[in-house]
Amino acid sequence: MRTKLLDYCLEIRRCRSLNKAARNLFISQPALSEALSSLEDELGFKLFNRSHKGMETTPEGARVLDDAERILATMNEWKSLAPETGAPPPVHVAACPLPYNALLLPAMNDLHLVGARLTMFPYEVKAPLIPAFMEKRRASIGITFVLSKDKRLLQRQAEKNGWHMETLLHDEFHVFLGASHPLAAKKALTTEDMTTLPLALYPDDDETSFMTLFAPFFNRERSLRLSNFQHIIAAVAGGLAACIFPRRLMPGIPQAASGEIRGIPFARKPDPVEYCLLTLPATQLSQADKRVIRELKSRLPDDEADGCSEREREREREREREKNSFLISHGYESVAEAVITSPASRLLHGHSASRGQSVPARKCMPPRAGQNIMSGLRRQ
Repeated sequence: MRTKLLDYCLEIRRCRSLNKAARNLFISQPALSEALSSLEDELGFKLFNRSHKGMETTPEGARVLDDAERILATMNEWKSLAPETGAPPPVHVAACPLPYNALLLPAMNDLHLVGARLTMFPYEVKAPLIPAFMEKRRASIGITFVLSKDKRLLQRQAEKNGWHMETLLHDEFHVFLGASHPLAAKKALTTEDMTTLPLALYPDDDETSFMTLFAPFFNRERSLRLSNFQHIIAAVAGGLAACIFPRRLMPGIPQAASGEIRGIPFARKPDPVEYCLLTLPATQLSQADKRVIRELKSRLPDDEADGCSEREREREREREREKNSFLISHGYESVAEAVITSPASRLLHGHSASRGQSVPARKCMPPRAGQNIMSGLRRQ
């Protein structure tokens, strides 16, 4: 019996429809029907009954598929025991604009610096469109945010598609202004304050549920329609407009970290918002997918007030393990040895890499360039 047939049947049970299961599996409906008949003939009993509600498992089919789910999960764990050979499968991640810029891109950079063998394809997608993006099998991991009142709808979509869903972070919306804006010094913004502010928006923001809560309070006649997140942040930092985002991931944006923009809460507290992680079932996630998920979770801000969270400590421990593995694989005993013996270090200290002759360091490279190289080596 081929395990692929069990995968097919599990997809039929999840979709309750041969047509939809065939689309998700990228095979024709007759081919899927033939595969199901072949497995039922081999077992000697029916796995599904057709009814007005769709494909329903028989009592025997329910037992077989419950066992199959456990067997396939175990087999997937067995695969992780094998030594890595060749490149791991690519990881496709879709994230709405703020976590894409504040979470996903820095995570990719750090994974690259520690020598992780990953090929990642990140996609910046508007929050309401991420479920549809994943339904087309264009990503195995999705990060979105949802208002508390809309969370049940997202849960139904996850259940319908068989995705795993979990809350990553509870947050609240703030108004972000350039640091030099007169209202940036206020502790909270009133309705009267907001009527004087133009908003920086995406072209289709009127259709998103959270914007309908705030848009009526702002000066819509002077709103800026901008195509991407970076343009919106640049407009806010330049004092041209305000923007509205959840606040807790904003320190990951350079303009917020440097103090160029500042978040101010609403005097009247808006509905809370949650960041949610959507993933394919664990049996369909590769080890590379799981590695990326761990890295993303490790970067989340923690609720602890002391600023030294267990999540951050665990991230540092994992970072140290990967760094040591990277050094050993390249024949170094320590970061210091890697820095000292590197060609960039020899140039920085005034030694010619080609002839071994001492030359003034400033002739080799500008001091700032040398500092950047050394900084990069230390990060590795």
